[in-house]
Amino acid sequence: MRRCSYCYNSGHNRATCPQLKKEIRDNPDGYYSRIEKRKKANRVKRPATTRKCGYCKEAAGHNKATCPKLSEDRTTTTRKNRKFRRDFLTACQNVGFGLGALVELVSPDKVANTWQRDNIERMAKRYGKLGMVVGFNSENLNCKLVDVNTYKSPGEESVVKIRFPNGRTNWIALPHELAFVVPGSEQTVNNRQWSIGCMVDATALRKSFSSDWHAGREGVNRQLGLVG
Repeated sequence: MRRCSYCYNSGHNRATCPQLKKEIRDNPDGYYSRIEKRKKANRVKRPATTRKCGYCKEAAGHNKATCPKLSEDRTTTTRKNRKFRRDFLTACQNVGFGLGALVELVSPDKVANTWQRDNIERMAKRYGKLGMVVGFNSENLNCKLVDVNTYKSPGEESVVKIRFPNGRTNWIALPHELAFVVPGSEQTVNNRQWSIGCMVDATALRKSFSSDWHAGREGVNRQLGLVG
């Protein structure tokens, strides 16, 4: 049990000690009174600061939980996600892309960029030229892939999980046949490293995603920077 360092009684500390306060009050010129006066003189009063919302950074009398801009951005992003995901599923059905589909690396001879050509050759040597689609990064399948003016890291664009013949798995961007539905995906539109090698019936693909994903809600917090 912790005790007061002045009177050695329990239940309080030195800062709230009633005996020390009485000592200071009864002996204004005493040792403890002089220490207390010195402490008060050395205390720096903190300047008043205006608290700002953690989301919009404005001092508008609200916080992140009640921020009107956050509420508006959440509604807008959810709506855009919902539309993109509908378009994505329709596009997948049209081109025969879904779980079980085969993707293949394009021939290096068809790639003009030296770095891309070398990368394709390295991947083919390490994994093989073919891979089977076994999953999707559902959160990153969002409306950011449509926006050509928003930067996306390679990880954000790598939304397809594939398994190679040797059993290894990797994440890749959507094949170039789907470039029209993800114009903001640099890897799909310009790098064009992957194409659909064998189509599947993608009618049941929608069942692979949650109701929150279809409604546009899944991943919104990450898109708005609310989670790391």
